[in-house]
Amino acid sequence: MDKYNNIPQKSTQYRVATEPCVLHIVYNTRREVGLSAQQILWGTLALITGCMIVLRHWKTKNTIPFNEWWAEMTKITNYEQLIFKLNNRQEVFWEIWGPYMNTILNG
Repeated sequence: MDKYNNIPQKSTQYRVATEPCVLHIVYNTRREVGLSAQQILWGTLALITGCMIVLRHWKTKNTIPFNEWWAEMTKITNYEQLIFKLNNRQEVFWEIWGPYMNTILNG
């Protein structure tokens, strides 16, 4: 099967890829890598946060600072930790956010 489908619209032909997006690939390979569903959601959140920051700087000529992503992720981490603490589910927080928190604390 051709990896592109031709979708006619008005007088222009659009080619749409039928191969999965990055998030779909990550989600389907999580069993092979040993990631939990929560860790996949964390990866999705991190990717979407990065996309949001790229959009903030889309029309500027400056480079996008990594520290901006880091600051946004840290804010989200604080909110998430508070929510999990209020629900008495800190072990789930550490399962999801543990690798990121270890990087912050040790690095």
